[in-house]
Amino acid sequence: MTADDVRELLKKACQKAGSNRAWAQANEVSPAYVSDVLLGRREPGPAILDPFGLEAVEERRVTYRRKKNASRTVTRKIPNVT
Repeated sequence: MTADDVRELLKKACQKAGSNRAWAQANEVSPAYVSDVLLGRREPGPAILDPFGLEAVEERRVTYRRKKNASRTVTRKIPNVT
């Protein structure tokens, strides 16, 4: 589940509660925090996740970059295509 999925859950829960403020008060969360999460300005934290029975899970993601001071460069000949 992504942060956007959580935002959608939160949006529906706020609608069901009658407003963002009503959901925030019922769950002892700042209405400003709820608004920030819904607008994507902040990531959902435990105060938002707990009422849904969710927790954040950090996944390792591999990225690649050029080596610093690379000692050699690989050159490939590209055949002429005519």
